[in-house]
Amino acid sequence: MSNNGEDCIIGLSKWWVIDATTRKIIPAKRIEFKGPSPKDSLFNDKFEKIKDFDINGKNHYVTKVEFCDTDHNGHCNNACYAKMVLNAINLSKQEEITDFEINFEHESYLHDTLDIYYFKEGNTY
Repeated sequence: MSNNGEDCIIGLSKWWVIDATTRKIIPAKRIEFKGPSPKDSLFNDKFEKIKDFDINGKNHYVTKVEFCDTDHNGHCNNACYAKMVLNAINLSKQEEITDFEINFEHESYLHDTLDIYYFKEGNTY
């Protein structure tokens, strides 16, 4: 919250359940959860996937997963991916973020090298 009580950022998170052996997403219909769960959902839309694009000639940023980027499972913490992307695109003072989405596919671990490719189309990265 800002000093005058206004929200600065509102964030939502969607999570997948991953099979520990195959490292693939488990469809919700295959999950048997016996505990209480909320009936309401903030997410009525399906997950979207960022469209693949040809990386040739695109901006390229290389970063590494550092110790402080990892969580208690040894994975790169999801908030650190946002930091890495923001470091890559390096917004100007005139630019601001209105929406930010990360599509997770695989875990990253300590010392993994990540190649971030991006391009800007209009006001969208």
